[in-house]
Amino acid sequence: MLLTRNQISQLAESGEINIIGTRSEIWLGVPLFSGKKAMGAMVVQSYDNPYAYNKDSIYILELMAHELSSYIARKEAEQDTLKLSKAIEQNPVSIVITNKEGFIEYVNPKFSEITGYSGKEAIGQKPSILKSGAHSDEFYRELWQTITSGKDWQGEMQNRKRDGSFYWENVIISPILNESGKITNFVAVKEDITEKKNIIEELKIAKEKAEESDRLKTAFLQNISHEIRTPLNGILGFSELLIQEWTSPEERIEYNEAIQISGKRLIEIVSNVLDISIIETGQVILNPESST
Repeated sequence: MLLTRNQISQLAESGEINIIGTRSEIWLGVPLFSGKKAMGAMVVQSYDNPYAYNKDSIYILELMAHELSSYIARKEAEQDTLKLSKAIEQNPVSIVITNKEGFIEYVNPKFSEITGYSGKEAIGQKPSILKSGAHSDEFYRELWQTITSGKDWQGEMQNRKRDGSFYWENVIISPILNESGKITNFVAVKEDITEKKNIIEELKIAKEKAEESDRLKTAFLQNISHEIRTPLNGILGFSELLIQEWTSPEERIEYNEAIQISGKRLIEIVSNVLDISIIETGQVILNPESST
């Protein structure tokens, strides 16, 4: 846009622009673009020469604006690439990028930290260097068919580190497509879930132990109930016989002895139960000693 002093005055009077400072004799401005979106303008103006700029000046300024726009776009792209690179480098999960044949082209530092393979050792290899033998050929065949068809694959996988130890990962593998929709690369994002799976396994074992403990307690209570009822029934039964008129003195002595035996047995059972209870609460610690 090339504006003379009169045109500038008209725009100011109509409220379309605000003049700050001295009004120029001539004003020339061209937009700066980012793609198809205007992001600013390049402006020159003269305060003393109303003929300072012409159509040639517009052409030259447009060329300069185009070059400046391209430079700014390149810088923005470099900044975006740097941000993306930093995000990948500092990511807390493993990131692996392969070519379309499956050969590793890039691994981030977290991959090396988890697997023990340096970037130099991993690049040029296939991810199969991590195979643990825990999964079937069909497992890997299905994975490859999924990602080569353009779909994402997600699942858990047990792999082997460089030192031979095993670990578990939650893996998402996605194909990278070019503008024509063809696969150029694959990217895998992998989270180490070994500790998580160990905790889950420990919880399962603890649950099974708790359930077994409940079963043992139930069986114990049932046995104790039986053991207590047996002498108690003896005490009650023989006590009933003692008061019968037809019971002879000899029988009363016999019944009394039976009651004594049942009573002692009952006391012994109750004492044993109390001892077990004290041991379980930790009030008594058993120190087994070998007998000679």
